[in-house]
Amino acid sequence: MHKLGRMSGSPRTAEEKAAKELYDNQAKEQRRIRKARQAEERLAERKERMLASGGLVSLERDEEEDVEESEDAGGGGGRKKGGPGAGGGGGEGEEEGEAAVVVDGIEEEKALANKLTGFDWYRSIGMPTKIVAPMVDQSELGYRMLTRAFGAELVYTQMFNSSVFSTSPEYRRSNFVTCPGDRPLIVQFCGNDPDLLLASARLVQDKCDAVDINLGCPQMIAKRGRYGAFLMEELELLTRMVSTLAKNLRVPVTCKTRIYKDFDRSLRLVQTLVDAGASLVTIHGRTREEKGQLVGEVDWETIRRLKAHFAGRVPIIANGGISDMDDVLRCLQVTGCDGVMTSEAILENPGLFSRNLDSQGKLYTQVDMADAYLDECEKYPVWHYRTMRSHMQKLLHRYCTVHTNLREMNANAITVEEFREVVQATRQEIIASGMSDEMYTESWYSRHRNPAHLHAGRSGICDLPEAIKINIPKDRVMDEEGDDEDVLSSIFG
Repeated sequence: MHKLGRMSGSPRTAEEKAAKELYDNQAKEQRRIRKARQAEERLAERKERMLASGGLVSLERDEEEDVEESEDAGGGGGRKKGGPGAGGGGGEGEEEGEAAVVVDGIEEEKALANKLTGFDWYRSIGMPTKIVAPMVDQSELGYRMLTRAFGAELVYTQMFNSSVFSTSPEYRRSNFVTCPGDRPLIVQFCGNDPDLLLASARLVQDKCDAVDINLGCPQMIAKRGRYGAFLMEELELLTRMVSTLAKNLRVPVTCKTRIYKDFDRSLRLVQTLVDAGASLVTIHGRTREEKGQLVGEVDWETIRRLKAHFAGRVPIIANGGISDMDDVLRCLQVTGCDGVMTSEAILENPGLFSRNLDSQGKLYTQVDMADAYLDECEKYPVWHYRTMRSHMQKLLHRYCTVHTNLREMNANAITVEEFREVVQATRQEIIASGMSDEMYTESWYSRHRNPAHLHAGRSGICDLPEAIKINIPKDRVMDEEGDDEDVLSSIFG
């Protein structure tokens, strides 16, 4: 029998062994690609079935239904309805240029006039103090619903690029999906064109409680795209961006930004946003330069001073330096802010706000939390398996550092069922090792800081110092806001 050009019975040379290994690796990669494509097709089919059954809400489906209703009504090129349950979808006699559009029986002008803003709006959504940050490619519906089940009171979507979101139905359909229980919800956009931001925001305003402008992303992709924290000096442009949304949306506009070392500059920035119509401002207590290997102490004192300045005018949310629920309480006490936002820590531990206790008082380990996340993926299919893999890597990080074989299992998993096998293998490794769950202390959040403390649900004590310095590898930089440079480049580059 011939095999890779070698005659049967002849000794295998080093060249033949190398060729065989290369052939096997190529075949393995081809199988992996086929498997990945099949998994993506199954995910898309499941998502379509969920949308058809009404279990999920997709912008694109609503748009298709609006067009169909307009055609059925004989409106031809009539105006689309404003939102779910809206009347007057381009009826007879309605001109395209009319200022008033009927939405839920209320004229557009009246809806804008009656819009709640600032603290009135904040009270209407329950005065949330436990807030989950927008995180690129990580804040999908299933993850959002998991954090809500464990105490999150306000959750953001991932950051969407307004220039893409406003023009690409495929992008919207893949990335923005919600459901009735996904409230209160803030949808975040980045960009520098007020008109594109408004066009994007109008597409989601009936499916969220506010729209946020990202003014905090410090990554180089944001500098190249002229958005995020690289707009902090452009106060006139920021005024136009915020005021355009504030004047023309039926929901409030909020902003998320960073600070300067100079307090007066920080104050002018936030003052500009508030004067332009921002109903809430989230402040990350680090500068634009403090990212990756340069991340330093989080400056809660500047946040405290800004909160004191705007007390009673608009809600101020503190962001940065949150590793567990003890930090949340300490931050509220130190800054006096109306709420606290967390990102990286809650990526690893979605139970952060409840100290890992569910509504029945059951304590969840990270393995339990991984299972719970996959339950949400079953209910709310992700748009790509890489999202599941990234979450699972963070959820199971502390076990993978000890049982390194689990890393390859997770790296090769594609379907929910295969990720379930990773969870089961993790449980088996724990049992076989004789270790208790409390002995796995190297958390993902603290991987570049210091050895992890125990779950707050067990210890109730935060061992991390107030001043945290981290050292992140240059090839994989994720800042405190969960903005991964590689992921951002793949989406917007």
